[in-house]
Amino acid sequence: GDVYKRQFSGESSDEEETEESNVFTKHSPYLRHMLEDGNLVALQEGLNTVLTYSQNSPTLAPVVALVPFLIDKVSLQRTQFQKTVGKILTELVRRNQGHHVVSKLIIRLNSKKTLKCTQFALNTLSSLLAGDLHRQLDVKCVFRAAAAALTVQKEARAQVVKLLQGVFALAEESAEEFARNLPECTKPLVVKELVEALKDVVKKDAPDRILMFPEEPCKKSPITESSQVETKRSSSVITRQKEHLKEPKKSRLSDLENNLETVSLFECIDENVLKLAYITKAEEKKEIMESFNLTLQGILNKSVKAVSYTHLTLPTICSV
Repeated sequence: GDVYKRQFSGESSDEEETEESNVFTKHSPYLRHMLEDGNLVALQEGLNTVLTYSQNSPTLAPVVALVPFLIDKVSLQRTQFQKTVGKILTELVRRNQGHHVVSKLIIRLNSKKTLKCTQFALNTLSSLLAGDLHRQLDVKCVFRAAAAALTVQKEARAQVVKLLQGVFALAEESAEEFARNLPECTKPLVVKELVEALKDVVKKDAPDRILMFPEEPCKKSPITESSQVETKRSSSVITRQKEHLKEPKKSRLSDLENNLETVSLFECIDENVLKLAYITKAEEKKEIMESFNLTLQGILNKSVKAVSYTHLTLPTICSV
């Protein structure tokens, strides 16, 4: 590990560095193997080597590929491991690799497998936002991930609130506007506690602030003479269609409506007709039906004038 660190930092002798011009590319495949050592002391030296590599290598692709593996090492619960991994990630962000680092850290925010790694991801993002490297981060993406974690990570809620405070320090919105954009599933009590915590946050200077939730203006289509003419034409067509639909219905019912008089059938019907369903004797039923038919015929002859039924449909004729 010491030999690699001297080579990567440019302090090695000619004997140790056989290919001086291509030393980083030559030794990059060994970085992963250094982090797989079961000995904790050797593992710490491997992390130090990766840190030196990230500080001096012209290409950072081998270190970026190791970011998920580095975060997993935090679960070993050694303070020095956390510090070294934090320095490596910070160095990657400083060298314009923030989008890679943030994407890997955000994945850990909604994971419940390893609480230690989740807390490390939250603390790392908070420290990056608090420093001068926040310009290298997608702050809106961090907010969305932290807002989702607010309801998922109950055991790490204090770290989530701290991260949201860091995002709020960079936002133009007020605490109420900021909290209004939380997911709908967030409990009202949690929202209230967050708003109270945001009121104690000191905002950053105006040049560093960003508008987190810009209001999108309603897009209005340009009004031209041709569009106005088309609108008038379409409205007139719709009006004519409505009138056409109303006319047939009115003509079908006009004859009956003009020739019918209001008649109360219940005043003329015998009470026995209403009891017809309960009568068992056939002769008695026949007499009641004949009487009812005569009464109904008299009402129709008296109340209805001659009507042409040629325009009525078959169900209507049958009902009459």
